[in-house]
Amino acid sequence: MLESLLQPTEEPSAALYSTIALSYPTKFSWQFPPPTKTDANRQAEFARICREHSLSECAANFNLFKEGVALESFVGASGIERAKFQEEAARARQHFLIHEASPQQLREESRFQSATEREIAIKAESDRQHQFVSQQQAGLYSPLPTHNANGEALDGKYFKRLSTLDFAAFKIAVKKWGTAQITERLRTPAAPAV
Repeated sequence: MLESLLQPTEEPSAALYSTIALSYPTKFSWQFPPPTKTDANRQAEFARICREHSLSECAANFNLFKEGVALESFVGASGIERAKFQEEAARARQHFLIHEASPQQLREESRFQSATEREIAIKAESDRQHQFVSQQQAGLYSPLPTHNANGEALDGKYFKRLSTLDFAAFKIAVKKWGTAQITERLRTPAAPAV
């Protein structure tokens, strides 16, 4: 290639080739060609992508992957495949924590696990107490309507506002409908405005 750039009167030399290479830097590629992918490499990459994006490892998806089709066209993973992916991830995480994690990483994992388990335990206890109170108050109070006489929705937002602005009216509402029904409304997320 360098010889094709020589003038008919020029003699080839290292200095001349160096000058030509520096004069035409965009004409030459100094990179190695990318390695060709083997079927095993393609299969491993396909499996990794399927796990990352929760896609099925079926033959149709593999064909789409080989053709370079966008991931939106792939079939999602079935419930069994998702469970398998989660189990594999849990095993890999466990192996990492046992064999490879540093003491600092183990401390961070311990803090995270304790915080999440504590939140779950607090929510479970709150739900249990609410369920117990609901059972105790069943039949003792009249059913809580969805709207009051003024047409206002009796939702969590209404009861929060009422307890803040007019606590006496809030106490009357609790005596009339019971704490269980009002707590249920406070726990229910507000419907989006239309």
